[in-house]
Amino acid sequence: MGFNEIRVNKSREDKEVDKLVRGKLGQDIIRTNIKLTDHFVTELQRLLQEQINDADTAHKRPKLPVPDYAPEGKEYYAKSLAKCAPGSF
Repeated sequence: MGFNEIRVNKSREDKEVDKLVRGKLGQDIIRTNIKLTDHFVTELQRLLQEQINDADTAHKRPKLPVPDYAPEGKEYYAKSLAKCAPGSF
């Protein structure tokens, strides 16, 4: 069966649905989908911008103080902290 045969054999209900979808109802559905897509894109852009801002400010965060009681000196303590959380110290 070809595509044309399917269209010719449509029932009356199918033809009514086609008219609705092509008409005002179809236009409303398309507008709603566009609004939802725009909202989704806007929200995604906001979340990405937050990630970028967090990454930009990560190196500006205050460093933790190195205590005097570090087992092998302050340098060892600072290096071990840097290994645990790279990029934040």
